[in-house]
Amino acid sequence: MSRETGIMAPQGLSPEIAYLTDKRVVALPFDPGLLERFIDEYRISYLLASSEHLPQFELPVVDKFTGHLVTRYLFEHPERFHMVQRLRENYPAFYPPMEYYVFEVRSPASNPR
Repeated sequence: MSRETGIMAPQGLSPEIAYLTDKRVVALPFDPGLLERFIDEYRISYLLASSEHLPQFELPVVDKFTGHLVTRYLFEHPERFHMVQRLRENYPAFYPPMEYYVFEVRSPASNPR
């Protein structure tokens, strides 16, 4: 994988992912409506999500601005976002385990890359 590979990760994880992978990393947008535009603009190949962002809140605005809405969007569109890796991290006893998911961006049929 080239250093030019673009990755999107949730707010708060972007610096760690950039450090660990030495790739181009930008934060996932909060609004799924911005996702396609950002994928094209930043030439994104992979997206990272975590189980922390899967639960749904009662208020839609909270879902949106916590990244939960865009994370669920990735799972709801497997034709566009193909999960290529699932990793479970076990932390010390006082932190719950967390799962991380890596999605590869598939080219839309109408707009091949």
